Amino acid sequence: DTLDLAIAPSFKDELVGMLREYSDNRPRSRQTSIGPSEIGHPCDRRMAMRLAGVEGAKSGDDPLPSTIGSWAHTGMEEVLTGYNERHGERFLIEQKVYPLHPAPAYSGTMDCYDLANDAVIDWKFAGATKMTAIRRDRHPGEVYRVQSHVYGLGCERTLGLSPKTVHVVFWPRAGFTTGAVDWSEPYDRDLAVKAIERLDSLLLMADDLKVEQHPERFALFPLSPLQCEYCPFFAPNPTSPTECGGPQIPQPNSSTRDN
Repeated sequence: DTLDLAIAPSFKDELVGMLREYSDNRPRSRQTSIGPSEIGHPCDRRMAMRLAGVEGAKSGDDPLPSTIGSWAHTGMEEVLTGYNERHGERFLIEQKVYPLHPAPAYSGTMDCYDLANDAVIDWKFAGATKMTAIRRDRHPGEVYRVQSHVYGLGCERTLGLSPKTVHVVFWPRAGFTTGAVDWSEPYDRDLAVKAIERLDSLLLMADDLKVEQHPERFALFPLSPLQCEYCPFFAPNPTSPTECGGPQIPQPNSSTRDN
């Protein structure tokens, strides 16, 4: 029998819908509070709106990358669980940590802690463009860097551990294990504390400005462009005070264009 290709697009759309429904209902997708993965974001306006509980303007990104990342995290859990069973407990896996313990604010789930080396480990499963940038810059980006140190602070305060280093391990979503990159540096408690203090100051500023009653005052918080297209508040043509068009970067003209 010959496959009727005419049914493929509609079936694909149905599968995409199933995937989006699955992604939207995962606990991580339904999380509304700020966790370690966001604390280091440089955009004050984004963070102020998140702290104020503003609902995002976007309907949602493509669910496939984050879903694949979630499945890959589950796979790494199985890898390390198997290692612990065969060799004795070395890794703490998927531990909930509270950097302001016992307060729940800014809590998150740490991927892994290596008891043998007193190391915080966070997994990232990146596409080709990101992997190229990591190899070029030899740096995970400030958001991921801060995240790893905030997990370290949570380990201290929640689990009584004494982390020495933090690692962000990048696995390529397409490729081989030879393409993985392990970035690490000594754990810096002050870096994590300062990142949290910044959020506290933004929260106080939002309260002083009474942004709930005057959302137009969110415009007083500075912007810092970082992948604005992925921001929950980004809208190319904003129609409300809680939608953001990102920095308006002037286009070069004949007098400013490089020759």
